[in-house]
Amino acid sequence: MAHSARLARTAWDKAADSWESFVETGADYHRLQLHGPWLLRAAGDVKGLRVLDLGCGQGFFSRRLATLGAKVTGVDWSRNQIENARRHEKERPLGIEYRRMDARNVDKIWPEGTFDLLFSCMALMDMPEPGPVLKSASRVLKPSGRLVASISHPCFNSPPVSLWTRERIGKHGPRIIDRYFDEGPVLQDWVLRGTGQKLNAPAWHRTLSTWFSIVKEAGFVITDLWEPQPTAEQVRKHPGFEGVSRVPFYLVFEAKPVSA
Repeated sequence: MAHSARLARTAWDKAADSWESFVETGADYHRLQLHGPWLLRAAGDVKGLRVLDLGCGQGFFSRRLATLGAKVTGVDWSRNQIENARRHEKERPLGIEYRRMDARNVDKIWPEGTFDLLFSCMALMDMPEPGPVLKSASRVLKPSGRLVASISHPCFNSPPVSLWTRERIGKHGPRIIDRYFDEGPVLQDWVLRGTGQKLNAPAWHRTLSTWFSIVKEAGFVITDLWEPQPTAEQVRKHPGFEGVSRVPFYLVFEAKPVSA
């Protein structure tokens, strides 16, 4: 676990500039047009709320939340990702505070009940220990607060347990699922569209029931969930959406403290 965690942190530091280009140029259209908008809808009206962005990366959604009227704090363990986030804040001040830190320790920095909303976009599955992260974050959340997060769909988008077959149906063949119960770190090895650079970072495959237990044991109850699907018009504009129009790649959920 410790080795994989070090590998993940190093990989995200190394990929920081390529990731910046991938997100800011619009090449990551799944984030900009699919799972991102669904996650923001789950967050609802954030005007006037104090929001903690867990695994904020270079701050894309921290900035989006701030422009919607939230007072945002973003945390990430990658030094280079946080440096890029702070550069954006310097160039266009939105009042966002960024901290480079292990999110398992947020309750050591902020007092109980500091935040109205916990927010995390496609980051929890990249953390070796999301349970302690959520448990720590629950302590700084108001009893009336909420958690909204997105993750890779554990049933259909967790390599190497799921992949397209070569048989063609449209752009892709059928999706095959195997070794679903083999949990643990998996090395992501994919090219960041538009940059030519590879991301070589571990993510952690966990079953759907494990994710449910992680959220529950952190003191939350899941109150809603969604599986983002592109519209027919989006598929026409971006053929790369064809696969995710057939099987869900992302899972967005809302959770509230058990005491709420």
